[in-house]
Amino acid sequence: NITCVVNNDLCVGCGICSAVCPTGAIVLKLDRHTYKPIVQDALCVNCGTCLKICPGNIASSINHCLRNMQTFHSLDEILGPFISCLIGYAADEHIRIAGASGGVVSALLSCALNEGLVDGALVTLPEKGNPTLFSADVVKAPSLLLKASGSKYCPVRMDKGLQAIAKGNGGYAFVGLPCHVSAVRRLTKISRRLRGKIR
Repeated sequence: NITCVVNNDLCVGCGICSAVCPTGAIVLKLDRHTYKPIVQDALCVNCGTCLKICPGNIASSINHCLRNMQTFHSLDEILGPFISCLIGYAADEHIRIAGASGGVVSALLSCALNEGLVDGALVTLPEKGNPTLFSADVVKAPSLLLKASGSKYCPVRMDKGLQAIAKGNGGYAFVGLPCHVSAVRRLTKISRRLRGKIR
């Protein structure tokens, strides 16, 4: 189970393992400044689902990247593999100023929500009651995106937001760090509840 990742200091504290555990054996605990998964051995059935999606599981992450290399059109010595590289900024000044790197992601999410391309967006927000901690949460109104704009340089737990998407209906946009994106892509391949919901 995920304990081997934690014991080898490879855990990024995202909590995706907690979201996918079929028996609810994994809970997140705040350990100093990061979230750590704690496995309740009495509930763990050693199914390995947590390891299949964990971005800290090096073997799984490398194999996933190698399988998806054919989708990349270019390879740069510094950037690594990529499809294309573009620049831009939000036309809306409020979004541009509040966002990071010109507010492009916030502007795209706002447009997707306004146009009905997605029913919600999984974004990073401060936790209620503790603004120094962050977690992924579903936002359904473009007006709430400004609270999520900008970069967050801290651990972000994804478990509750992913569980909300699994229980809900419709399609959702997802914003995350590369380790989160990699794990969520793998998760959508093995989870019937999330397949087709994250776009």
